[in-house]
Amino acid sequence: MFIFPYVLQPIATIEYCKYCGFSNKSFLFYLIPQTFRQSIIVPIEIFVLKTIILLAQKQFNEINDQINNQWKK
Repeated sequence: MFIFPYVLQPIATIEYCKYCGFSNKSFLFYLIPQTFRQSIIVPIEIFVLKTIILLAQKQFNEINDQINNQWKK
């Protein structure tokens, strides 16, 4: 999920600019800031997701134990 924007965004941008008839240099003005933005946003998203998973792991384990204990009775 975090790698695909780096791979697909440049390809999609280039193909879209070709479809719209822009020159080869014009898409760089769009592509470079978007790549820069992604390089900042993706690490933040990873940090937030990892924090949420670590905070919720105890609750998930408790729910899993409750479900397993119901079947054992």
